[in-house]
Amino acid sequence: MHLTEEQLEELKKILQEQKNMIIERLEKQIDDVEDVTFSGGDELDRGGLEGSRLLRYRTTDRETKLLKKIEYTLAKIDNGTYGY
Repeated sequence: MHLTEEQLEELKKILQEQKNMIIERLEKQIDDVEDVTFSGGDELDRGGLEGSRLLRYRTTDRETKLLKKIEYTLAKIDNGTYGY
């Protein structure tokens, strides 16, 4: 089953919105990482910060992979090969 032009445009709009939200979240995560300082505190504080940092990296990696998939799908829609 092939999508109509209207359905493709709607899909493209949804994907573009998701792409923009992911980019905003990634930019915010970058800003948050820059705001965190690792100086001072005891071992428990540093461990908590390290855990938070690793979680952010995992989330960033997942978001980056999703962003690439969205961009790939948008490119397929644009060049007319989506769904083949």
